[in-house]
Amino acid sequence: MRLWTEEEVTYLRDHWGVTSIKTISRVLNRSERAISMKKYELNLGAFLENGDYITFNQLLKTVGYNVDMNTRNSWLRRGLPLRNKKVNNNSFKVIKIDKFWEWAEENQTFLDFSKFTRYSLGKEPQWVEAKRQRDIINNTYRKKTWTQDEDEKLIFLLKQYKYNCTEIAERMQRSEFSIRSRLKQLKIKYRPITHEEISRWTEGDIKLLNKLVKEGYDYKTIQQKLPNKTAGAIRNKLYRIYGTGDLDKIKGKKEKTQEFKSSNKKWTEEEKQIVKSMTLEGLSIREIKKYLPNRSKEAIRKQIYRMNTEGGKNNE
Repeated sequence: MRLWTEEEVTYLRDHWGVTSIKTISRVLNRSERAISMKKYELNLGAFLENGDYITFNQLLKTVGYNVDMNTRNSWLRRGLPLRNKKVNNNSFKVIKIDKFWEWAEENQTFLDFSKFTRYSLGKEPQWVEAKRQRDIINNTYRKKTWTQDEDEKLIFLLKQYKYNCTEIAERMQRSEFSIRSRLKQLKIKYRPITHEEISRWTEGDIKLLNKLVKEGYDYKTIQQKLPNKTAGAIRNKLYRIYGTGDLDKIKGKKEKTQEFKSSNKKWTEEEKQIVKSMTLEGLSIREIKKYLPNRSKEAIRKQIYRMNTEGGKNNE
């Protein structure tokens, strides 16, 4: 058996999913069976016959997602460019690998690459590895159940009265939203200090913020590069500038010189979802307003009433 050289392995990784298996076989002077066996050894994923398509289900599994209806619909709502492809007598929902990379770059903050094995879709764009590492780090903050030890540590940090919400979240290895929700659930009277949240934004801060958003960074990473700002303050600033906190939407907008104004504008689906999710978490109107700086407390109160009324009608 002829051993694989480093050059051959590199070629296979770079061309898997881009070049057909027949072409790879011809270039490397190896059988298609040998190519397939090496592909499995390198964990390069599964493709259809011509090598540059992958099925929707295979794509989800390869990137590290569960294949369920909610996941499928959430990707489709963001315009994943699928197409139908017939192989023998079967029809598949497929996507070209290069089209997936284009779509993924435009939807970086929506996607989670923490379980996405390197090179499992062949050669990767330069931005992918940085995205993967950010998601691996950020996933350390994603926990579900709070323990008694964590509650005691949270109360201890609050009683010191020297940490803001970002610093407490860092020490607890949880998100700021998780910290605020837990405070509400436990009805703890102590609160993080907030002077960093109201610190003035310099022109340099705003330029750096815009640069990081355009480069596809998520909120957690942006906050790490703007340590004097909390994640909530960053979201509020983006909302004032662009009228949305959706980082993927902001990437497609031009930078503004004046902050976004909205007094009587129609409620967006994003705003409604923020109100709904935070209300379910038990956050107060004052706390919700931090994430909706362009809405008054009265407007938020009316929206909660409207949602409750509509929900009651739907349940009748």
